[in-house]
Amino acid sequence: MKTSLDYNGYYIAYLLDQLSEEEFNMIAETYAITLETEESEETIEKIKILFKISRENFSPSDISTIFRIDEEMAGKILANLKDMKHIEGSEDF
Repeated sequence: MKTSLDYNGYYIAYLLDQLSEEEFNMIAETYAITLETEESEETIEKIKILFKISRENFSPSDISTIFRIDEEMAGKILANLKDMKHIEGSEDF
């Protein structure tokens, strides 16, 4: 949360012409995150745990944000887990 507030403060300063575009871009780069684009068993297991303990219905966007993975990949993982009955009411999960 603090990171988001800090970034928003710098963005507002930029919009109010208190920072140049170059200054803002340099600052913004420090806040940028890189999303994982490769599936890993560790991430898949963490997603399974999230569904098991929360019993909530998460969208690919939610999963992407929580685990910092590519949204398209998150959608594929969710589809695979649904097909394998690991989420949405499966008795085994």
